[in-house]
Amino acid sequence: MKSIYSFALLTAMSLSANAQTAFDALDFANKDLNGSARYVGMGGALSALGADISVMHTNPAGTGLFRSNSFNVGFGVMSVGESALNQSNTKFAFDQLGFVISTETYDEDISHVNFGIDIKNNRSYFCNINTPINGLYYNGQPVFSQTSMAADYANEAYRTNNWHGFIADLFADKQNSSENANDGHPGVLGYDGAFYGFPATSAYYTRATSGSNIVSDINLSINIDDRFFLGASLGFSWLDLSRESEYTETNNISSYLLSNYYETSGYGIDLKVGMIFRPIEDSPFRVGLSWKSPTAYNLTDRNGSTIYYNINDYSNRGQAQCYSAHASDYEYEYSDPWAINASVGYTFGKNVAIGAEYEYQNYGNCKYSTIDAYDDTYFRNVNTTIKQIGKGQHTFKLGGEYKPTKNVSLRLGYNHIKSPYRQDAFYEVGWDAPRAETDWINWKDINRFCGGIGFKLDNFYLDFAYQYQTQKGDFYAFNDMVTLENGKSIYLPATEISNNRGNAAVTFGMRF
Repeated sequence: MKSIYSFALLTAMSLSANAQTAFDALDFANKDLNGSARYVGMGGALSALGADISVMHTNPAGTGLFRSNSFNVGFGVMSVGESALNQSNTKFAFDQLGFVISTETYDEDISHVNFGIDIKNNRSYFCNINTPINGLYYNGQPVFSQTSMAADYANEAYRTNNWHGFIADLFADKQNSSENANDGHPGVLGYDGAFYGFPATSAYYTRATSGSNIVSDINLSINIDDRFFLGASLGFSWLDLSRESEYTETNNISSYLLSNYYETSGYGIDLKVGMIFRPIEDSPFRVGLSWKSPTAYNLTDRNGSTIYYNINDYSNRGQAQCYSAHASDYEYEYSDPWAINASVGYTFGKNVAIGAEYEYQNYGNCKYSTIDAYDDTYFRNVNTTIKQIGKGQHTFKLGGEYKPTKNVSLRLGYNHIKSPYRQDAFYEVGWDAPRAETDWINWKDINRFCGGIGFKLDNFYLDFAYQYQTQKGDFYAFNDMVTLENGKSIYLPATEISNNRGNAAVTFGMRF
């Protein structure tokens, strides 16, 4: 659609303000199943079984089961099914790099003290969305439009003679949309004593998201009498997220494309502590418990928007025009929720191992905080919204490993992750928001199916794994309410989308 326009840049603006939303807060807290190929192939259900470098991220005591030094490195390739905005549907990535140094103490009680460092891709933000917007019609007639939402903001700006955010600026075509009542140029909106929108006959949304959250854990663990294992990990995170989207809408007199970009980056720190114990002395049955503190981040946001529109009505308001608005960098603090993990594991001889675990996080406890005191009211309001849309997330993991020979291992795993979004969660752009993204997604439960195979030769090993994730979500391009002649109020219904993806991983390692 963009190619049909011959754009003229009318004006631009730059300002400093808040751009964070409650939906961003929940998204920052999500994590993937990632790590060594053995860990992935068993669905990550190793928090009680231990003896894998990646387990230090979920239960730091798991490295206490090492009795020799270990090193490994892993890479992966992810496919998300479709391309968007020049971003491919496939991406190669670093998955994990780590080592454990195991020291035998010859102490009567503490047999080994182990030290390790592991770096892994805790979250890949790689995701593409392409979808037509459903539900624009009611009883065969178009009734919903993003322009209706924009008109509300523009009218409020005119009424109060105050700035009311990017939405009013972009759609009403002026830095201060309250000026538009006098100049007769309401941009993509209609004007007849007040701004109004036009029901959309069609709409389409596309988005490309990239970036990652890399975490590095420094781990210390001890083995007490081969029955109790204690550990702690200090985690350092580096978050880098980029998002670009385009929303196109057509009605009877005009068409427009709203382009948005959003970037955030920063660093965080957290603490994890854990234990594993064998309640029965002569049994391989193990129980694990671990706790992770909130990760405290310092982040910096930047974002901007551009609207390209083409008007075909009598008013000669200017055809094929363009307006941009950009926010300057904004620094703030953010913390995700604490997490608790309970796990069990059992080994049958040297050929079979099975594990299961449960993890809980309350996403309603995500929290923003300000570096500048004047933003306290804004952050309090956003944190209140987080509690309204976020809820506890329950994660279940199952995994098993079978060795048909001493040099070959076969693995299977499964994850079920409950959605942390309340069913009625919705996003409403703030009146003063320097952000024109009006969309949000209520993601539903995640199911992951995992499998893998491993080969061992002397002190070296080579592992392969594949996981397939399925997830659906309710997508809303904007929040619009229409009151019918009978007095009934209706809202734009959701458009169902999917976040299905596959991830292949390979890990090379050695023990010495």
